[in-house]
Amino acid sequence: MAKNMIKVSDDFWNIRGSFKIGGVIDVGTQASLVRLAGGKFVFLDSYTLDSATRREVGELTDGGKDIKAILNVHPFHTVHVRKMHRLYPDAVLYGTATADAVWACLPLHASANTWGDEIYFDIALSLDQEPDARAEVRVGDLAYWPAGPAFCIFFGPTPVSTDDQPRAYSPVNVFGRVLGDATLFKAVSGGSTVKVAKLA
Repeated sequence: MAKNMIKVSDDFWNIRGSFKIGGVIDVGTQASLVRLAGGKFVFLDSYTLDSATRREVGELTDGGKDIKAILNVHPFHTVHVRKMHRLYPDAVLYGTATADAVWACLPLHASANTWGDEIYFDIALSLDQEPDARAEVRVGDLAYWPAGPAFCIFFGPTPVSTDDQPRAYSPVNVFGRVLGDATLFKAVSGGSTVKVAKLA
């Protein structure tokens, strides 16, 4: 087992790491990997994993396919969100500042705009671009576009894509993913009424 990965129980692993204040004082940090009752996994917090830990996590999670979500519960862990999302792009992200702000705005009712295989619509939020904001996104990503501001749903190539993956017009804060087949959004036309609500 990787030296910084501690097996706490049969279904719980703690990953220890370094977090330096001012680049000098190492106060340490951690993330945890939890196996759920159904056999899938979630990460509690994000951390940039070294190669040995990535290998260990991959062996446990079928190469990351069984990681269903990353729950970022401590604010300073968000410096690692981008790298974790790149390692496990199909895991749903929770706990980013953007995700919390969008959640607080729900329910939303808006008129949809389309731009290639992207739907976007107005949202009454004024948020900064997060450190991990990017234009390169994936099918199924949910994002906040600071320049809009807008709520974006990506389900295929956009006019600025260079391959079959979507690309935002400018960097967006990715805060979640569509559960299920995102390409169903192809049936939505511009001007359609969109409702985004919390599920009970």
